Amino acid sequence: MKIFCEHGFYSFEAESLDDKTLFELNTGLTLVGYGERLTFAPLAALPEVSVQGQPYGNLTAKVNFCGTPAEVMRANGFVFDISAQALADKTQMRQAQALYPQLNGGYIATEALPQAGGRYGQKVLLSFNGVSRFVNKQFILRGAEFENASI
Repeated sequence: MKIFCEHGFYSFEAESLDDKTLFELNTGLTLVGYGERLTFAPLAALPEVSVQGQPYGNLTAKVNFCGTPAEVMRANGFVFDISAQALADKTQMRQAQALYPQLNGGYIATEALPQAGGRYGQKVLLSFNGVSRFVNKQFILRGAEFENASI
């Protein structure tokens, strides 16, 4: 299954008919339809506009912004917390999972889907794309965007 995480907004594209089922069985997470892709239910319900001081998902918007939900999340400093299945402030994410660098410039995560906003060494993961390999329980990140951790 192809994985896309844009500014903390996760979406997935099945490469075969059983990808959705395999993903759900292997991760314990449920996916719903979102256009031609799949995503998590709370993300599928997000609007394309945030108004400062008003609810945006389960949080309060910090800025007025119009764009895709991924762009709105970035403008507000939000990411999707996979384990809580809810939006979270990027600065509050504390996951520290290992990402193993590869010779081709990519990364491999074992066991768990990488968390946007999570700390990986001295960097914070913002966005990535890649694939999941269910047989070896690996998530292969072919491209990733990081920022330096401020703390």
